[in-house]
Amino acid sequence: MRSTGEVLGLAENFPLAFYKSQVGSGTAKAAGSELPHAPAAWENKKVLISLSNKESQKDQVLMIGKTLKNLGFTLVGTQGTADFYNANGIKCEVVNKIGGGRPDVVDMIRGLK
Repeated sequence: MRSTGEVLGLAENFPLAFYKSQVGSGTAKAAGSELPHAPAAWENKKVLISLSNKESQKDQVLMIGKTLKNLGFTLVGTQGTADFYNANGIKCEVVNKIGGGRPDVVDMIRGLK
């Protein structure tokens, strides 16, 4: 009988439990993907952020941006999001919205930028 690779991940919260289940089973590698990790010094990993309602969740949004920067990611956002982060001391590159000129977010996601 072949194993189907099910694994139970137990933790105090869902994200950690899910992570444990993926690491424990090797599911991520078997599916041809890898679990996200902070970039190594030679890697240039980018995170695309586009927020429509920044002000009402300012503390949380800034904490997320700072955490990603501290992990070594380059932040990229549409104009309003980039302006928001840059005004709050968190460096963020600008990428065009869809229809706002090329390269745009679709080009970036496809790896054309």
